[in-house]
Amino acid sequence: MKLSIKICLLFCFLQVVSLHSLIAQSTQSSPEFSFTLYAQDAIGNIDSVVIGYDHNEPRGNLNAAFGEIPYTTPFDSIFEMRLRGDLNFRPTLPPYTKTVISYYEGDCVSYGGVASVEVIIQAKHKPIRLSWGRNAFSGGSNPNCHGNTLLFDTSLFWFLPDWSVLNPIRMNDTNEVVMTFDTSQHTPNYFATQQVTIEGNRLDTAVALYVQIGLGRGVSTQKSEAGAGNNSLSLYPNPSSHTVSF
Repeated sequence: MKLSIKICLLFCFLQVVSLHSLIAQSTQSSPEFSFTLYAQDAIGNIDSVVIGYDHNEPRGNLNAAFGEIPYTTPFDSIFEMRLRGDLNFRPTLPPYTKTVISYYEGDCVSYGGVASVEVIIQAKHKPIRLSWGRNAFSGGSNPNCHGNTLLFDTSLFWFLPDWSVLNPIRMNDTNEVVMTFDTSQHTPNYFATQQVTIEGNRLDTAVALYVQIGLGRGVSTQKSEAGAGNNSLSLYPNPSSHTVSF
Protein backbone atom coordinates (compact mmCIF):
# COMPACT_ATOMS: atom_id res chain seq x y z
CA MET A 1 0.00 0.00 0.00
CA LYS A 2 2.82 2.40 0.93
CA LEU A 3 4.62 1.49 -2.29
CA SER A 4 1.53 2.33 -4.33
CA ILE A 5 1.25 5.71 -2.63
CA LYS A 6 4.90 6.48 -3.38
CA ILE A 7 4.45 5.51 -7.03
CA CYS A 8 1.35 7.67 -7.24
CA LEU A 9 3.14 10.65 -5.70
CA LEU A 10 6.10 10.19 -8.06
CA PHE A 11 3.74 10.04 -11.04
CA CYS A 12 1.99 13.24 -9.91
CA PHE A 13 5.34 14.98 -9.47
CA LEU A 14 6.46 14.02 -12.98
CA GLN A 15 3.17 15.26 -14.38
CA VAL A 16 3.63 18.63 -12.67
CA VAL A 17 7.21 18.92 -14.01
CA SER A 18 6.05 18.07 -17.54
CA LEU A 19 3.21 20.59 -17.34
CA HIS A 20 5.61 23.30 -16.14
CA SER A 21 7.96 22.55 -19.05
CA LEU A 22 5.12 22.74 -21.56
CA ILE A 23 3.92 26.04 -20.13
CA ALA A 24 7.45 27.49 -20.30
CA GLN A 25 7.81 26.41 -23.92
CA SER A 26 4.42 27.77 -24.90
CA THR A 27 5.11 31.18 -23.33
CA GLN A 28 8.48 31.63 -25.09
CA SER A 29 8.04 33.93 -28.07
CA SER A 30 9.64 33.60 -31.49
CA PRO A 31 11.60 36.73 -32.48
CA GLU A 32 11.22 38.40 -35.84
CA PHE A 33 14.63 37.06 -36.90
CA SER A 34 17.16 34.74 -35.28
CA PHE A 35 19.89 32.28 -36.19
CA THR A 36 22.01 29.77 -34.29
CA LEU A 37 25.77 30.20 -34.21
CA TYR A 38 27.71 26.98 -33.58
CA ALA A 39 31.29 26.68 -32.35
CA GLN A 40 33.53 23.61 -32.29
CA ASP A 41 36.97 23.48 -30.71
CA ALA A 42 39.99 21.51 -31.92
CA ILE A 43 39.05 18.36 -29.99
CA GLY A 44 35.39 18.23 -31.01
CA ASN A 45 33.56 20.03 -28.21
CA ILE A 46 30.49 21.88 -29.53
CA ASP A 47 28.54 24.83 -28.15
CA SER A 48 25.90 27.15 -29.61
CA VAL A 49 24.20 30.51 -29.07
CA VAL A 50 21.22 32.30 -30.62
CA ILE A 51 21.34 35.84 -32.07
CA GLY A 52 18.48 37.83 -33.55
CA TYR A 53 16.30 40.94 -33.41
CA ASP A 54 12.72 42.00 -32.82
CA HIS A 55 10.82 45.29 -32.76
CA ASN A 56 9.32 44.38 -29.38
CA GLU A 57 12.58 43.69 -27.58
CA PRO A 58 13.06 46.02 -24.58
CA ARG A 59 16.17 48.03 -25.38
CA GLY A 60 19.03 47.32 -22.99
CA ASN A 61 17.22 44.60 -20.99
CA LEU A 62 17.09 40.82 -21.16
CA ASN A 63 13.74 39.41 -22.21
CA ALA A 64 12.87 35.97 -20.81
CA ALA A 65 10.07 35.69 -23.37
CA PHE A 66 12.76 35.32 -26.04
CA GLY A 67 14.87 32.97 -23.93
CA GLU A 68 17.35 35.61 -22.77
CA ILE A 69 18.52 34.29 -19.41
CA PRO A 70 21.57 35.66 -17.55
CA TYR A 71 24.48 33.31 -16.91
CA THR A 72 26.28 34.16 -13.68
CA THR A 73 28.24 30.94 -13.14
CA PRO A 74 31.92 30.68 -14.17
CA PHE A 75 32.78 29.68 -17.73
CA ASP A 76 33.62 26.07 -18.45
CA SER A 77 37.39 25.73 -18.16
CA ILE A 78 37.71 23.79 -21.44
CA PHE A 79 35.20 25.28 -23.85
CA GLU A 80 32.17 27.55 -23.73
CA MET A 81 30.60 30.31 -25.80
CA ARG A 82 28.41 33.11 -24.40
CA LEU A 83 27.00 36.42 -25.59
CA ARG A 84 26.63 39.98 -24.46
CA GLY A 85 24.15 42.09 -26.36
CA ASP A 86 22.88 45.61 -26.97
CA LEU A 87 26.33 47.02 -26.31
CA ASN A 88 25.28 50.28 -27.98
CA PHE A 89 22.54 51.00 -25.44
CA ARG A 90 24.06 50.00 -22.08
CA PRO A 91 25.96 52.34 -19.75
CA THR A 92 27.53 49.28 -18.08
CA LEU A 93 28.55 45.87 -19.40
CA PRO A 94 25.50 43.60 -19.86
CA PRO A 95 25.28 40.12 -18.33
CA TYR A 96 26.39 37.01 -20.18
CA THR A 97 23.67 34.97 -21.84
CA LYS A 98 23.23 32.26 -24.48
CA THR A 99 20.55 34.17 -26.42
CA VAL A 100 20.54 37.81 -27.53
CA ILE A 101 17.53 39.26 -29.34
CA SER A 102 18.34 42.89 -30.04
CA TYR A 103 15.96 45.79 -30.44
CA TYR A 104 15.86 47.55 -33.79
CA GLU A 105 13.74 50.01 -35.69
CA GLY A 106 13.53 51.42 -39.17
CA ASP A 107 15.46 49.88 -42.02
CA CYS A 108 18.69 49.12 -40.10
CA VAL A 109 20.72 51.63 -42.13
CA SER A 110 19.22 54.71 -40.52
CA TYR A 111 20.49 53.48 -37.15
CA GLY A 112 23.80 51.99 -38.28
CA GLY A 113 22.49 48.44 -38.11
CA VAL A 114 21.10 46.51 -35.19
CA ALA A 115 22.94 46.76 -31.86
CA SER A 116 26.27 44.91 -31.73
CA VAL A 117 26.40 41.44 -30.19
CA GLU A 118 29.63 40.32 -28.55
CA VAL A 119 30.48 36.61 -28.88
CA ILE A 120 32.82 35.51 -26.08
CA ILE A 121 34.66 32.21 -26.55
CA GLN A 122 36.57 30.56 -23.73
CA ALA A 123 38.57 27.80 -25.39
CA LYS A 124 41.56 25.78 -24.26
CA HIS A 125 41.96 24.00 -27.60
CA LYS A 126 42.15 26.16 -30.75
CA PRO A 127 41.46 26.72 -33.63
CA ILE A 128 37.69 27.27 -33.39
CA ARG A 129 35.31 26.39 -36.22
CA LEU A 130 32.24 28.63 -36.37
CA SER A 131 29.24 27.63 -38.49
CA TRP A 132 25.69 28.81 -39.13
CA GLY A 133 22.76 28.19 -41.44
CA ARG A 134 23.36 30.44 -44.42
CA ASN A 135 19.69 30.24 -45.49
CA ALA A 136 18.68 32.10 -42.33
CA PHE A 137 19.99 35.33 -43.85
CA SER A 138 17.68 35.32 -46.87
CA GLY A 139 13.91 35.72 -46.96
CA GLY A 140 11.86 36.69 -43.92
CA SER A 141 10.19 40.02 -43.30
CA ASN A 142 13.33 42.16 -43.68
CA PRO A 143 16.04 40.37 -45.71
CA ASN A 144 17.76 43.67 -46.54
CA CYS A 145 18.53 43.97 -42.85
CA HIS A 146 19.59 40.51 -41.67
CA GLY A 147 20.85 39.64 -45.16
CA ASN A 148 23.70 42.08 -44.48
CA THR A 149 25.04 40.62 -41.25
CA LEU A 150 28.77 40.92 -40.64
CA LEU A 151 31.12 38.98 -38.36
CA PHE A 152 34.13 40.94 -37.08
CA ASP A 153 37.16 39.51 -35.32
CA THR A 154 38.00 42.88 -33.76
CA SER A 155 36.12 45.67 -32.02
CA LEU A 156 37.93 48.31 -34.07
CA PHE A 157 34.93 48.62 -36.40
CA TRP A 158 33.35 50.85 -33.73
CA PHE A 159 36.11 53.41 -34.15
CA LEU A 160 37.22 53.32 -37.79
CA PRO A 161 35.39 55.50 -40.33
CA ASP A 162 35.83 52.76 -42.94
CA TRP A 163 35.27 49.34 -41.34
CA SER A 164 35.78 47.58 -44.71
CA VAL A 165 39.56 47.60 -44.13
CA LEU A 166 38.94 45.04 -41.37
CA ASN A 167 37.72 42.47 -43.92
CA PRO A 168 34.66 41.27 -42.00
CA ILE A 169 32.86 38.08 -42.98
CA ARG A 170 29.47 38.61 -44.62
CA MET A 171 27.50 35.73 -43.13
CA ASN A 172 25.17 35.51 -46.13
CA ASP A 173 28.15 34.59 -48.36
CA THR A 174 29.35 31.50 -46.49
CA ASN A 175 28.29 29.12 -43.71
CA GLU A 176 31.48 28.59 -41.74
CA VAL A 177 34.86 30.00 -40.83
CA VAL A 178 37.84 28.68 -38.87
CA MET A 179 39.31 31.17 -36.40
CA THR A 180 42.92 30.57 -35.36
CA PHE A 181 43.12 33.78 -33.33
CA ASP A 182 46.68 34.14 -34.54
CA THR A 183 47.53 37.85 -34.30
CA SER A 184 50.37 37.49 -36.81
CA GLN A 185 47.76 36.83 -39.53
CA HIS A 186 45.56 39.79 -38.66
CA THR A 187 45.70 43.35 -40.00
CA PRO A 188 45.49 45.46 -37.96
CA ASN A 189 47.23 43.23 -35.47
CA TYR A 190 44.50 43.28 -32.85
CA PHE A 191 42.02 40.87 -31.34
CA ALA A 192 39.53 41.68 -28.62
CA THR A 193 40.22 39.72 -25.46
CA GLN A 194 38.84 39.85 -21.96
CA GLN A 195 39.38 38.28 -18.58
CA VAL A 196 36.69 35.80 -17.58
CA THR A 197 36.18 33.65 -14.50
CA ILE A 198 36.35 29.93 -15.21
CA GLU A 199 35.60 26.88 -13.08
CA GLY A 200 37.48 26.93 -9.78
CA ASN A 201 37.13 30.72 -9.64
CA ARG A 202 40.27 31.16 -11.71
CA LEU A 203 40.82 33.89 -14.29
CA ASP A 204 41.54 33.13 -17.93
CA THR A 205 41.69 35.10 -21.16
CA ALA A 206 38.79 34.63 -23.58
CA VAL A 207 38.53 35.94 -27.14
CA ALA A 208 35.65 38.01 -28.49
CA LEU A 209 34.01 38.32 -31.89
CA TYR A 210 31.29 40.76 -32.91
CA VAL A 211 28.11 40.21 -34.93
CA GLN A 212 26.55 43.30 -36.45
CA ILE A 213 23.21 42.77 -38.21
CA GLY A 214 22.43 45.18 -41.04
CA LEU A 215 25.78 46.96 -41.10
CA GLY A 216 26.75 45.53 -44.48
CA ARG A 217 24.00 47.45 -46.26
CA GLY A 218 24.54 50.99 -47.53
CA VAL A 219 26.99 52.76 -49.78
CA SER A 220 29.75 50.91 -51.58
CA THR A 221 32.96 50.16 -49.73
CA GLN A 222 35.03 50.71 -52.89
CA LYS A 223 37.20 53.74 -53.60
CA SER A 224 36.80 55.47 -56.98
CA GLU A 225 39.64 57.16 -58.82
CA ALA A 226 39.07 60.90 -59.23
CA GLY A 227 41.29 61.29 -62.29
CA ALA A 228 44.93 61.36 -63.20
CA GLY A 229 47.51 61.17 -60.48
CA ASN A 230 47.07 59.71 -57.01
CA ASN A 231 43.83 61.49 -56.11
CA SER A 232 41.01 59.25 -54.92
CA LEU A 233 37.67 59.59 -53.21
CA SER A 234 36.46 57.83 -50.07
CA LEU A 235 33.06 58.06 -48.42
CA TYR A 236 32.69 58.50 -44.65
CA PRO A 237 30.89 57.29 -42.61
CA ASN A 238 30.49 54.01 -44.39
CA PRO A 239 27.78 52.71 -44.45
CA SER A 240 25.43 55.70 -44.18
CA SER A 241 21.89 56.55 -45.17
CA HIS A 242 22.21 60.31 -44.62
CA THR A 243 25.14 62.73 -44.95
CA VAL A 244 28.50 61.47 -46.21
CA SER A 245 31.83 63.19 -46.64
CA PHE A 246 34.37 62.84 -49.50
